[in-house]
Amino acid sequence: MTAEPPATDSSLPRDRPGGHGDHRPAAAGERVGPLGGLLLLVVGVTCLRLAQTGAYTSYVRGEMRIPLFATGALVALLGLVALASYVRSGGRAESGEHPDEHEHEHEHGHGRGFGGAPRVALLLVLPVAVVYLVGPPALGAFSASRAAVSVPPPRPVPFTPLSAGADGTVTVALDEAVERAYGGDTLSGHTLRLTGFVVDPDGRKLILTRFVIRCCAADAEPAAITLTLPANVSVPDENTWVTVEARWAGDAPPDGRPGFMASSLEVIEPPADPYET
Repeated sequence: MTAEPPATDSSLPRDRPGGHGDHRPAAAGERVGPLGGLLLLVVGVTCLRLAQTGAYTSYVRGEMRIPLFATGALVALLGLVALASYVRSGGRAESGEHPDEHEHEHEHGHGRGFGGAPRVALLLVLPVAVVYLVGPPALGAFSASRAAVSVPPPRPVPFTPLSAGADGTVTVALDEAVERAYGGDTLSGHTLRLTGFVVDPDGRKLILTRFVIRCCAADAEPAAITLTLPANVSVPDENTWVTVEARWAGDAPPDGRPGFMASSLEVIEPPADPYET
C-alpha cells in the first residue's frame, strides 16, 4: 500500500526569495541599505580627506596619518560594496518590496530608519557635517583658560642635563620645560626656545600654553608657563602663536605654571602639528 504524501495547506505562505521562509543571508546592500552604504562612503572619504590635507592633526596625534588613511579606505570600500550589493539585489532593502515584510518589520525593524540604515547610523552625519561646514580648529586659548592645570607628578628618573646649541639656546617642548621646573635644577643657566600660544595677556605677563595629547584632542591637557616680557617686546594678542627665548625664574608655584623671563618673542604661524605628545 503506497503512502500518500501529507496534505498541504495552500493558505500557508510559501517560501520565496526575500520572504519569511527564505533563510538565505541577506546581501550587504540589503542589510545596510542605500543610505547606510552612502554614510559609510562619506565617512570613509572624510577620513581620507583629513589625512590627505593634514587637517587631522587638529584632532589626533601626528603619527595617526597612516592608520587614518587605512581606516578611511576600508570604510569607503565597505560603503561601495554595500551600494553595489544593493543595486545588484534589485533595490531590496530592509524596507523592501515584499508585502509580508510589514509584519517582519514590526518584529525586527524598529531600529531602522530611512533607506534601511539603522537610525543610530544617521548620527554619523553630524561629525561629517561639522568637519565640512565648520572645520573646527585645534584647541586654543578658550579651552586652555577653562582647563585645569596641575603640578606634574615626580619623575621616577632624573632628567638628563640640557645641552645648548650653537646659538646658546636649547629648544625644549613646553611640557618638558614645565616638568623640568618641578623635577630638579636642570634649567638654571639655560636660555630655552619655547613655542606655544598666548593665553590671558595682562600687562607685561601672559600665559604661554600648549596642549599635550596622548591619543586625541579629547584627552588633551594644557602645559603652561607664566611668561614675563621685557619692556621692549610688544604683548601679542590672545591665541597668537609665538616662539620665545626665556630663562627659568627659579620658581615652582603650586598652580602648575612655573615662571620664565623672556628676552625675545617672535610671532609665528600656527604649527602644522599644534599638539605636543
